[in-house]
Amino acid sequence: CVLISDAHNSYKSYSAKNDVENIIINGSKKKYVKKDIYHLNNINNYHSRLKKWLSRFNGVSMKYLQLYLV
Repeated sequence: CVLISDAHNSYKSYSAKNDVENIIINGSKKKYVKKDIYHLNNINNYHSRLKKWLSRFNGVSMKYLQLYLV
């Protein structure tokens, strides 16, 4: 299992505690691809579509967020 993330410290600590390889892609340094195969495009696209879809509900309760995602 490989965790591909930005440079946020929470991902670093999570991967260390759970023995998961973490590939860090730092977009603020204009580095968007690593080793020609690792990138954040898929998750960024999903996040964009999710925000657009959720906007029509004018916000959702955190209690039911997992149900919306499913």
